[in-house]
Amino acid sequence: MKRILFAAAGTAGHLEPALAVARWIRANNPDISCEFLSSSQGVEERLLLNENFIVHTVTKAALPRRLSPQAVKWPFAFAKSLIEVRNALKGADLLIGFGGYICAPAYLVARSKQIPFYLHEANVLPGWANRLGVRLGGEALLGFDATKRVDSLFAEAQTVGLPLREQIYSASELSPLKANAMREKWLSDCGLDPAKKTILIFGGSLGARSINGVIDEVKNELTRANFQIIHAVGGKNELPERAAGYLPVPYIEDMATAMVSADLLISRAGAVTCAEIITLNKYALLIPLEIGNGEQKYNATEVESLGLATVIANSAFSAHYLSANIIRLMKSAESSGIIDTSSSRHPHAVEAIGYEILSALKVQK
Repeated sequence: MKRILFAAAGTAGHLEPALAVARWIRANNPDISCEFLSSSQGVEERLLLNENFIVHTVTKAALPRRLSPQAVKWPFAFAKSLIEVRNALKGADLLIGFGGYICAPAYLVARSKQIPFYLHEANVLPGWANRLGVRLGGEALLGFDATKRVDSLFAEAQTVGLPLREQIYSASELSPLKANAMREKWLSDCGLDPAKKTILIFGGSLGARSINGVIDEVKNELTRANFQIIHAVGGKNELPERAAGYLPVPYIEDMATAMVSADLLISRAGAVTCAEIITLNKYALLIPLEIGNGEQKYNATEVESLGLATVIANSAFSAHYLSANIIRLMKSAESSGIIDTSSSRHPHAVEAIGYEILSALKVQK
């Protein structure tokens, strides 16, 4: 039996694309064992719990970005993770990394054991682990073609797009009539009015407290102006009270339907979110989170270049800004449906990556 190891950890943006590809391979080649290198905490535990994939638990050893007590411990944690990854990769036929702290030790071990490996770069601006992976001889697959212009290391890489949920692909293929029917039913089921302009606000799987704070200040003004709001505050944040025209929820499970039903999106600029916006041809106010190497700003700029977003710095996003600009943003959103983004879409990236892996393993579907 062939064995593929998937390295993905830290955020849903890393794990969900990996899971989509693993599910596709399992469905098309049940004789291939798809296994995960991950931890037993946070989003990893939630997403992998009911998937029935073998999970090899690895010590978390995220690279510290500043001097701290944790930075002193990092070399020991990284050494431990290398040992655990080496044990997990015994007998593996191929490795593919989708991002997160787990990838660097995985690439190092794969190179030392001469196991072929791929790396998928979801963001426009590559992270340090994937840059290391390319230098170690890994085959790079890109979510955005713009990465080739941003980093010369990836100039010859293959652009395959981001593996998205099947519901996103299905929603992107709906006729305007069916999309409108979906919108009307979903908003009605939510207790909202399909005739009103709807703003969908989310900050990732854990929410975004700074965005939540701004919306708390301005929500009454927006609803009085005849807008309605669906606000995903994040599972770990306190749920505000529901009010007329304002629906707070911890987390949105059916993001495809929610995005199709909204007239305007307000969100962070994670790679998956940006790819979903492009695929669904929606319009968003993007507020990049200033973390890591600043990758969200690059993602947001790519969406903006297609005419599908306005980008604002986190420090500039305020109740006053949203109140003063909501009409302009809605007008921009109304025109987004006529923008041709087909050249920037990569539908069915799941299959593209899946076939690439099967070809590397010399396995037919």
